[in-house]
Amino acid sequence: MWSSVESLRSLSNVLMWAAVIFAILAAVATGARYYVDRRASELSSHAQQEHEASLKLQVEAAQSDQREAREKLAKIEQDVKGRHLNSKQSAALAAMAVKVCHSLPKVNVTAANSNHEAQVYGTEFVKALKSGGCAADLSLPIPGLTPDVVGIHIGVRDPKNIPPGAIELSKMLMDIGVKFSVSPIKPDFFSGVSFVLVIGAK
Repeated sequence: MWSSVESLRSLSNVLMWAAVIFAILAAVATGARYYVDRRASELSSHAQQEHEASLKLQVEAAQSDQREAREKLAKIEQDVKGRHLNSKQSAALAAMAVKVCHSLPKVNVTAANSNHEAQVYGTEFVKALKSGGCAADLSLPIPGLTPDVVGIHIGVRDPKNIPPGAIELSKMLMDIGVKFSVSPIKPDFFSGVSFVLVIGAK
């Protein structure tokens, strides 16, 4: 079969072209494999980035929820926690009372009948004033202070004509850092007194 020169040369050419074709196919296969590998790596990297981004969002959402929960808890704790005069405030109020009690009428302190927290807070003012020699008492008349009153007030008959006792009391409250306002009171509210210390709700 391969006895002639021409047939051998023909076979040689076939083998040569076969080698060339196989080399081309090998090169194509290598390139294709490189592309596939690179694309797979890109997809894997992209998937990893998406996974990490998703985890980051979940962590941020959890942290945000945790912050909101802490804020709500702090607000609840603050609402539940009662107001109190600290030891320095009580001592300072008593010391100032010693100096002005001789010129003060009885200091009436009041709070809503239904507000135990305000009553306890008001009692602390009464104790400090009494320890300084003032005549003071927590009074809960009926009808008395309505529960919708908020904050601390020095109630007076006429805000344009504040009595001396209310002025002295306001100075003492300012000196111990207690926030308050001077507010008018109705004629039938503690009638017969010129001023009253009102302890409203928080």
